[in-house]
Amino acid sequence: MVICKKCFVPMMGHMFFQKKKHEKYWKCPECKRETKHLKIRDFNLDYKEVLRNTYKENS
Repeated sequence: MVICKKCFVPMMGHMFFQKKKHEKYWKCPECKRETKHLKIRDFNLDYKEVLRNTYKENS
């Protein structure tokens, strides 16, 4: 769990998918600050994330 340095609230995990790259980052629900975007490879994703990604591409 990641804590926001400004408002001391637990941050929420988010994922960003594009055709060429996938990124993961944490975002504060209060002040909307974000951490660094970390690059994710396909073999690091679990089945649920891959399924969600392919569903978004097809719709």
